[in-house]
Amino acid sequence: MFSLTIVVSFHGTFVTKIDRAYRCLCFFRNIKHLTSAVDMSPIGTTELINTAKMPTCTYTIHAESPQGPAVAYGQVGDRIYHVWECDDDTHGFLVHSCFVNDGRGTQFDLMDVDGCPIDPIIQPEVTYDDDLKRAVAETWGYKFSDTSVLNYQCVVELCKKDVGECEGLSPPSCGRTKREVKNAISKRTRRRMEVPAENVMDLIASVNMLDTLDEDGVSDPRTERFIRKINSEPTFHPRSGIAIVPASRMCLSNFTIAVFTLTVALTFIISAIATAVLFRRTQFVKPFFFENKKH
Repeated sequence: MFSLTIVVSFHGTFVTKIDRAYRCLCFFRNIKHLTSAVDMSPIGTTELINTAKMPTCTYTIHAESPQGPAVAYGQVGDRIYHVWECDDDTHGFLVHSCFVNDGRGTQFDLMDVDGCPIDPIIQPEVTYDDDLKRAVAETWGYKFSDTSVLNYQCVVELCKKDVGECEGLSPPSCGRTKREVKNAISKRTRRRMEVPAENVMDLIASVNMLDTLDEDGVSDPRTERFIRKINSEPTFHPRSGIAIVPASRMCLSNFTIAVFTLTVALTFIISAIATAVLFRRTQFVKPFFFENKKH
């Protein structure tokens, strides 16, 4: 805004009563912004959820053949078959990171992260079917020296066959090729470092292995009959704790032996103390009895 004064004079020398002075103010009118708001609802969304069915995988131990009866009890030296199966046609799998424990804390590794055997004498290589829906490992029955319980646990890693995830992963390349690259991180190992957790599952199987020979070196037919009977029962669970102990042999743990020895020692000490106390009381009572009798 600015201003100016305009004087209107009717005489060049004097100011007369009809002279006028006008003050003019000039300014720009303020600009007003007019706004109008309207709320628009977003486009409605429809959630499409399709949960793919995960394959069901099992780990079982069989006798006689991969299709033979499932075993809960066996004998050292028996031929047994470890069988892993998945029921989905679109997925294959790799068995790896297997170990066996005795239920008391002792653990022995059987297969590494690549699915190759660590000790082929105990656990040979796993054989896979062409469709990668079943894997079998044939081995001989063995056991820990102080227990018959064998608890097996393996990792089963799933892969999609239609997108090529199983190529280079399953079946694994073991043997000489494995030894040549044992100090390098293989391609499939790097892939498994990023594998989703839902593609990995832990499977467990258990079996009880009994000694083949009795103390006299002759196989006990009662053991074989018992094993056949137990394995034929469909409701039997291998962790029920049943065990066979020959009449001429009984195994005790170190803790049980220590407790038994301590109990016997305490019993002997208490008996000795009680005998000594009774003997002293007897010696004290006899003189006193005879003195009273004399009086």
